[in-house]
Amino acid sequence: MFATLIASICALARGSSEIVAVYGFGSFFRTSTPNDCDLLVVVKSELKNGNIHKEIHKLFCQLASSTTLPIDLVIVTTDEFPTIPLIERDNLYPIFLSDK
Repeated sequence: MFATLIASICALARGSSEIVAVYGFGSFFRTSTPNDCDLLVVVKSELKNGNIHKEIHKLFCQLASSTTLPIDLVIVTTDEFPTIPLIERDNLYPIFLSDK
């Protein structure tokens, strides 16, 4: 399940010109019996309007419907990413890093 979900997340992120990076954190990346899949999605800084958040959420909801695990999203811009208070910042699992 892990490899399949990671591949699906990468494919989804590659198909979006707005997504700069996707990181995983939480139980899905630490244990063999996860409660959910927590994802930190980083979007371009110039996309600070609410519509991009809705679009990204919609994309990942489609992904969530194909798995038994709930997917929880945190969506931030590249400007916000370095400063957001995230307890697991040191344990982020890089899933997708854009080369754009």
